[in-house]
Amino acid sequence: MKKFLKMGFLAALFIAIGAFESTSWKGLVPFVIESEAQAAPNIGSGPNSLLTAPINTVGGIQSVGSITVVAIGTPSAGSVVNIGTAGSTTYTYACVAQDINGLETIPSATFTTTTGNATLSATNFNRVFCGGQAGAVAYRILKADTAHKIGVCFTQPNQACSFDDNSTSAGTSYTALTVDQTGSITSGAITTGNSALQENTLGTSITTVTCQSQTAFTVTGATTNMGCVCSWNGGVPASNPTAAILECFTSANTLTPVLCNPTAASVTPTATSINCRIVP
Repeated sequence: MKKFLKMGFLAALFIAIGAFESTSWKGLVPFVIESEAQAAPNIGSGPNSLLTAPINTVGGIQSVGSITVVAIGTPSAGSVVNIGTAGSTTYTYACVAQDINGLETIPSATFTTTTGNATLSATNFNRVFCGGQAGAVAYRILKADTAHKIGVCFTQPNQACSFDDNSTSAGTSYTALTVDQTGSITSGAITTGNSALQENTLGTSITTVTCQSQTAFTVTGATTNMGCVCSWNGGVPASNPTAAILECFTSANTLTPVLCNPTAASVTPTATSINCRIVP
């Protein structure tokens, strides 16, 4: 039966090719089959717990219904295994999760080994394990504290990965984030998202009819023509003068909160937690 089916398929193929042949076409035009572009398949009509890998799209996304963006979250502290000859030297590490866009979380709590070899090498080294979080595709390894980095290990969501520290170097300088960037939506060069920038106001006196700049946030991609918004964390505290107005402005890679005093007397707002973000 299979032999007859195969012969039938070949016969049909030869007939199709013959239908396109002519004296003028033969040897000049290849036999080409084209198909119309098809719409992208639907992922599903409801929550899909099986879809855990990153999605890259060129051409746009259309959604009927809301889109939920959730941050990866601060990683749990990792672990260390001594490979080769152990010792009595203490080494400290931390893990930072990365998403598919290279955005990072806040560093994990530091973790240590107290049985490391005094001279780390290709044969005597510390194998550092990080990971196991949904959404994380890589982990940056920090060493000595959360201000030095030594490398990155790559993985898949919900799976751990490891990095071999075989150097006595403390690594290169690294600035740890204070806000998880992985719960963000990136538009062009600027990142906006549900993870607000957070700090305390200065709590110092503001003279009459002036605005006082608070500590500025670094926001990569911010420009002077972008919008921003700041709000009191948990509401305006009772101890704050009601006349104080909370505003903000943007400049190159910076968001600066300001407190303004429109009254005819000086006011001293209490140092209070505020939330700020870039708005699209």
